[in-house]
Amino acid sequence: MSQSPPTLCCPICQSPLDLGPDGKSPSPATMKLMPFCSARCQMVDLSNWLGERYTVPGEAVEQQAAEQPET
Repeated sequence: MSQSPPTLCCPICQSPLDLGPDGKSPSPATMKLMPFCSARCQMVDLSNWLGERYTVPGEAVEQQAAEQPET
């Protein structure tokens, strides 16, 4: 029994990624942007990281004030 490969989707907009002529692997243009479908989705993801909208699960860590050198 043959199973079809899973559909690859952009993690930002959920649109399916373009596959190459064989219908199984991403096209060269898609490989350049992986795992996103466009440069716009890449920028949205970068903005999410820089805006601290993504978090890594774990225990909260208290921020320590940086010690100022005495002059």
